[in-house]
Amino acid sequence: MKSFKLILKSTLFFALLATMSVAVSSCGDDEPEVIMGCTDSVADNYNANATDDNGSCTYQDRFSGTWPGTFSCQGLLAALFTSADVTIAPGATSDAVGITVTSSTLPFPIPLNGTITRDDLTINVTLPNVEFTGLDIIPGYEGEMFNITVAGTLSITEDNSTLSGNLDFTLEETTSGGIIPTITDTCNYTATK
Repeated sequence: MKSFKLILKSTLFFALLATMSVAVSSCGDDEPEVIMGCTDSVADNYNANATDDNGSCTYQDRFSGTWPGTFSCQGLLAALFTSADVTIAPGATSDAVGITVTSSTLPFPIPLNGTITRDDLTINVTLPNVEFTGLDIIPGYEGEMFNITVAGTLSITEDNSTLSGNLDFTLEETTSGGIIPTITDTCNYTATK
C-alpha cells in the first residue's frame, strides 16, 4: 500500500510538473504587440510601426503651400480671372485649413476656409458684403457689394503634385435692391505645386 501511495504521489507530482511546463512554455507564444497609430503612408503623422489604425491620421501638410493654377469658368467669371494662386495654411484643427485666393485681376485676396480629408479639400463658405471697388463686374454698376458663396471640392493626387476640381460661385448683389441678378458660375481649378 505504501508503494501504491508512493506511485500515486509520484504520478501526481509528474502530472503537476507537466502541467506547469505546458503553462510556462505557452507564455512565450504571446500575440504580437498591438501598436496604435496612423497607418496611412500619405498622412502627415504616419507611424511605420503602427499595427492598428486609431483614426488619428492628419493631412494638412499634403495641402499646405501655394498652388499656382488656372480657373476655367463657364460663365461671367471667365472674364474676371483665368489664373490664380491658392495658398493653403493649417487651420485651428487637424482637418481645417485657411485658404487665400490671389490673382492680378482680383481687387484683393479672397479669404476662404476649408475642411480636408485624405484626398479632398471641401470648401463651403459665404463672404458677406464684399465690395468690388475698382472692378466693374456689371457694366454701369461699379463698386457693387456682393454676398459671395464658394462651394466645391478640390482633390489632390497621390503624389501631392496636383490639386483640381470644380468650385461653384454665387455672387448675390446686396446694394441695388434686386436690380442686378444673382450671378452663378462653375469654375474648374487646376494647379500644380
